[in-house]
Amino acid sequence: MNFTLFSERLKAIRISRNLSQDEFADILGTSKQVISRYETGQRVPKISTVADYAERLHVAQAYLLGEAPASPSDFEISDHEKEIIIAYRKALSNDRDIIDNIAGRYTRAENEKIG
Repeated sequence: MNFTLFSERLKAIRISRNLSQDEFADILGTSKQVISRYETGQRVPKISTVADYAERLHVAQAYLLGEAPASPSDFEISDHEKEIIIAYRKALSNDRDIIDNIAGRYTRAENEKIG
């Protein structure tokens, strides 16, 4: 667990959502002082606290702990995206292959734009 990244990521989430420490504390069910100590690395959370915060913030616990490199928005999915995932899981193998092929082509095209 990387608690330095926890501090940085917690603060980044708060700032990206344009929240004060007071507002953020209300969402997380804690105090402004606790948020301040977490953000400055003066306090280390219990793993159960990290799990609770991840759930309240709709991000992966692994992200908060520095075990996942993705940004918080990468863990947020819409209801429509959830429906697509469910449909994919229910699809027959041949249909999944077609979907995988299309997604792979899209990913490669996006990577070519970046590279």
